[in-house]
Amino acid sequence: MLSGEDDGFVRDIEVRGDQTLLELHEAIQKNLGFDPGIMSSFFSTDKTWSKGEEYPLINMTGEEDARTMENTKVGDLVSAREDKLLYLFDYLSNRGFFMEVVEISKPAAGETYPRCTRQEGDPPPQLLFDDLAAPPDEDLFPDDDEDMLSDNFENIDDLPEI
Repeated sequence: MLSGEDDGFVRDIEVRGDQTLLELHEAIQKNLGFDPGIMSSFFSTDKTWSKGEEYPLINMTGEEDARTMENTKVGDLVSAREDKLLYLFDYLSNRGFFMEVVEISKPAAGETYPRCTRQEGDPPPQLLFDDLAAPPDEDLFPDDDEDMLSDNFENIDDLPEI
């Protein structure tokens, strides 16, 4: 797993082909110290990293048979060396990681998967708040109407007519 933001960031994660993308997502989030509930997706890709089908954390389509992280096995998407995935972890800024299969081997007896076997560099921040609009300088909800309410306000019928 590589980041386009930092050449020094690398993670090697071993995962079994019969595990779900959700299990891989949770392992990535835990390793990076990210909030696993923030919307993210895996994407199948071609050899040039062009996005293919999306496998989101949550089914946003409402269709019962929609592919999500929870119902998609890793082995359904990658099964050979150099197969690739994109992992989008910041929807607002369209940021993610490049993932490529570097080796395929049999799981080691007694090991728990997914597991991180190589960890270099610090992860980028999960969200870039600089991209979000700053709050307005003016008060959007001024208290000008405060004097409309009397101390005798008990229910909606006590409000003056406007």
